[in-house]
Amino acid sequence: MDDSTSQSGSCGAGDARYGKDVAHAAAPCPVAHPEGSSSTAKSADPPAPTSRISVKHATSVIQKFDDYKKWLVEQIGFGGMLKLPAVQKLSLECSAWIMSRVSVSHREIKLRDNKVLRFFTEDVHKVFGIPCGHRSVKGRDAIINPEAVHFIKTTLQMDKTGVHSLRAAENFLLRDINENSSKLEKDCFQIAFVIFVMGHVLAPTTKHNYATIDYWGAIANTEAIVQFNWCEYVLVQLLDAVKKLKSDMLANNQSTNLTGCHFFFQIFLLDNLDLGILNKPHNAIPRISDFDPESFRKMLIMAADPVKGITSYSHANLRDAATVCYTRQKFPSSVPSSSTSRRPPSGCATPAIGTLPYKTPLPDRDAGHQINTDAAMPSSAAPGPMEFAKYLREKHPHLVADEITFIMKQQYARGLMQLTQASNSIQQALLQARNGLQMDMYKFSDQLINSVSTRCVCCRVRGFTDCPASGTANSKSVRFTTPVAHKIQGKRLELSESEATSPVSQNVSLRKRSANMDDSVSSSKKTTSAASFNVVNHFKACLMSIAEMYADLPANPPITVFGQRSNNLQKREYIFQHGFATDPWCRGVAPHPPHAPTTDIIAAHFLELSQQDLLRHYIVHASPRLIRITGMAMLDQLIGSRPLDHELASIIMRRYSQSDQEANSECSYMNWRHNIEPEFATIVLADHEYLTNISIQKQLVGNDIPYDITSCQMFFLPVPLEDGWIVIMWDMMSRKLHVLDPLIRGEGPHNATRDKLEMVVWKLHHALFQCLNEYYVGWPTQDGQWATKYPVIAQETFCRDETDGCVLHIVRHYDGQKLKIPLTKFNAGRTKRQALHECIKLQGNSSKLAHEALWTVLAPTDSWVDSVHSGIPPGPPTTACQTFLTWSNASACLVCRITTHQVIQNISLHHRELDFQRFAFLLCAT
Repeated sequence: MDDSTSQSGSCGAGDARYGKDVAHAAAPCPVAHPEGSSSTAKSADPPAPTSRISVKHATSVIQKFDDYKKWLVEQIGFGGMLKLPAVQKLSLECSAWIMSRVSVSHREIKLRDNKVLRFFTEDVHKVFGIPCGHRSVKGRDAIINPEAVHFIKTTLQMDKTGVHSLRAAENFLLRDINENSSKLEKDCFQIAFVIFVMGHVLAPTTKHNYATIDYWGAIANTEAIVQFNWCEYVLVQLLDAVKKLKSDMLANNQSTNLTGCHFFFQIFLLDNLDLGILNKPHNAIPRISDFDPESFRKMLIMAADPVKGITSYSHANLRDAATVCYTRQKFPSSVPSSSTSRRPPSGCATPAIGTLPYKTPLPDRDAGHQINTDAAMPSSAAPGPMEFAKYLREKHPHLVADEITFIMKQQYARGLMQLTQASNSIQQALLQARNGLQMDMYKFSDQLINSVSTRCVCCRVRGFTDCPASGTANSKSVRFTTPVAHKIQGKRLELSESEATSPVSQNVSLRKRSANMDDSVSSSKKTTSAASFNVVNHFKACLMSIAEMYADLPANPPITVFGQRSNNLQKREYIFQHGFATDPWCRGVAPHPPHAPTTDIIAAHFLELSQQDLLRHYIVHASPRLIRITGMAMLDQLIGSRPLDHELASIIMRRYSQSDQEANSECSYMNWRHNIEPEFATIVLADHEYLTNISIQKQLVGNDIPYDITSCQMFFLPVPLEDGWIVIMWDMMSRKLHVLDPLIRGEGPHNATRDKLEMVVWKLHHALFQCLNEYYVGWPTQDGQWATKYPVIAQETFCRDETDGCVLHIVRHYDGQKLKIPLTKFNAGRTKRQALHECIKLQGNSSKLAHEALWTVLAPTDSWVDSVHSGIPPGPPTTACQTFLTWSNASACLVCRITTHQVIQNISLHHRELDFQRFAFLLCAT
């Protein structure tokens, strides 16, 4: 979200009543730093606060709406604003005090040094009930041209009453709008309502009767208003106001104007403080619906400090996180947030580092710590002074009125007070010690990793005295160039001869995920930092090796190459309706495996080729990016024992997608599964930018996909881990993530393996949905509330080098429940050999070597290749060829994707009579 402030402009004409329903007073506040939390080192009088916010006026207009107007407001997602309380006067002293305690960088209210209250974007939605979509209000989807701005101003008559007049928007809201009104009038009413509530409540400026226009691109299309993140926009404007207030305090200004929706801070703080009988149950959203004017006034009085008065609101304790509806309830507290708490909050998850959309806080500002150490911390319901008094009354009733009894009670109370103070001091010392230990561990880990990263274990094990790589690249971040202008940063992986042992047991298990993204990735917290570090290094090494394969290409090739990125994302595609396709096995359109005898002949042909021929590129495919495969790679990996590499696996995934289309020719616009190339996993797991990667964009959106991707129920992604290949499958209908690991057997993987898989799976999951939400508007499935599943799919025990064939077999034959053909070593090996046949038939292959090899194998005496080299001019089709053309009634050849007539012409170049049965066998075999 853009942190820049709202646009400014001239003040429109208007009435002096706007913004007059707030109190104007000054109160002492601590000196604050504009970018951070407040400083209590010295006190200073804050400027006298004023504000243009007008909750009272907004509610007076909204109360005049009839049911149909309210329905129109609810259609754009702003229905929560219809429940604004009719607050007559806001306490600007309270707003100024809270804003002076806000840390902009950490997004928290620091009531005291040991009492911190975090707030999130979702909390704005829970307070006001406004949309919190995935599109940025000031992002690329909200760009508006001057003509559209002029049209809105003219339609709302804002050009007559003022440049950016809120009065014009109000006048339009009071018009007679009903079901018989035109669509233009209804749309303008919705636009006027957003402008009105933004100018008066959600994002007021320093000028009277003035509305900014920096968000008008998000309201130009009323059907898309609900898809924008208005909560983040409101919060950013409020944080800008905090910076302005703190700057005025540092400059010792006599007055300041509070902009932004500081009304949110008052509701949020009062709703999180423990105010006893005034506490409101969190069973209704938006929260403003619970705050009537009278209870709001009483809560402000109760929250004020009994000694300092309205100049401080840090006296009350925070409510237990488990009893509130705000986002902080998802994060466990290290100490109870209220003296009345008897149990710690349960069922909460700790967010993974780096998942927040703003700057990651320091360890002592962790999102999971709502700290309040002012109160006692009993681990159970321990007896207190009241219990002691009751004990004396029951045991010694005749001494109740005696002076000795009062002395004993006083002594007992003093003793408990001293114990409580000691307990609080101990907890504070423990907290400081823990934070200090965390910081020391961060420094220690950095020093340790820096020391280890300069060593080369692989060379020492192999007997070398120096490392060849260390002589040219000793830095932590090795830069290597690619054929494009951008550079990819990576780190060389210290390889070793040892291999990780594969797990021998696995069982199907489900892990429910929360709808919130931070909660969804919380399972990765268990993963050790060493495992995460190894995964990142492994894929960075893969990036470097792939980039080196295309180092001979020119700097700016005309086609997309590995690692190439676009400067700007294209506009999102709108999804208006969708439906999932049924699986191909039920419809009888599953791709048939290649002809087995033909596959054996092709394999034998590659084994007979010379090394010079094998070093040539048999596959050159340019979509979605350029991939080149030599005959040697195909021979070693698909026929030999060499493991499948990144590039050849990508080619096979492309061919599998083509064969799905060929088998589903009657309904080609809907496809059951969508295959994603391993490049997506490599880019994401190497911590590189993936949203602007051109190849990834082409795999998920664009003209290269011949079917509607929203109809795909299953998304398959092969992932080349250090321990071997796995497949991740997304079931978009049931929201289940299938982790298909051929090494899983029996009772399930051990904890270390499971933690590593969880970290990989959820990282890829969120990256995929981030891409889908960036490329599409209205993607039918969201990334929340997914479950992971670890099915046992292998019937035999495989090793790491055998997982490549297993992955190809899984992608080909897994239907979401089970494998249609059992996964055995024989079937996995056969699938690899069949993949060689499929690669030869790849459409779009610009290299003729693959086609030549296929024709040489299937028609050695009638090869059109020989005829071309002989120089004999072509003749008319023979009688046998014409007869076959009439009999087959085929439109295209499966061998080289040219018409049947062209095939017959090529074969007839020698004026030879081709036997009818032999040519029929040729086409059927392929």
